[in-house]
Amino acid sequence: MLFLFTHKFNTSPLLLKTKHLNTYIWYDNMLYIVIVKNLLLIVVVAFPIFLNAQNRVELENIAGVEIYLFKNLCLNNNSYNDMNFREREKFISEYKKVEEIPVVFCPEYINSNLCELDDKPYLNKNDIKSFNWNTKTLILTEYGKAKVNRLKYNYHGIPFTLKIKGEKIFNGWFWYYSSSAACSRVYCTIMPDSDVINFKFRNDKYSCGPNPFNDKNTIDKLLSLKD
Repeated sequence: MLFLFTHKFNTSPLLLKTKHLNTYIWYDNMLYIVIVKNLLLIVVVAFPIFLNAQNRVELENIAGVEIYLFKNLCLNNNSYNDMNFREREKFISEYKKVEEIPVVFCPEYINSNLCELDDKPYLNKNDIKSFNWNTKTLILTEYGKAKVNRLKYNYHGIPFTLKIKGEKIFNGWFWYYSSSAACSRVYCTIMPDSDVINFKFRNDKYSCGPNPFNDKNTIDKLLSLKD
């Protein structure tokens, strides 16, 4: 019995060693694969975060910002607000989300091809201290603050285009701060004697069309124009 026991377990030490070695190699390979997969996962997750953080830093203080007004009110003749109540409700119900509504039907959509800009900017480098794309905040000089306070509002607001180094970035509306009407696109409400302009997009049921602040082409253009 002792012989049989010894024969069964000890007659092939090389085979046992080889099996153990193969087992170690298998475990090492699996560990290597797991480590590589985890590293790749970290890179895939972390790189966009790093890139986004880098972009945010680069877009904190943008030079060359100007704001142009239009020569006319530039109202949208294709607005769904021109439909009767039933037509408008039926039209909006066809879209699951308000951001899916084609922008050409939005009440405050500005068609830059049909609306003519003033020849000179209303706010230029002498009126603007800084512009931070990350917070959508523009800081005015005393000259700029005085100009903004002189704007004559109406029910529809005042349309404008923001440009950087001559390139159009987005359209929007100066909106009277005490207005009860909602703006469906980009707007800013300026308190009296304030030197801060905050550009906003509602992202609620009163908004219409995609948020231009999330447009990748716009962000790429900003990065290419950054000093």
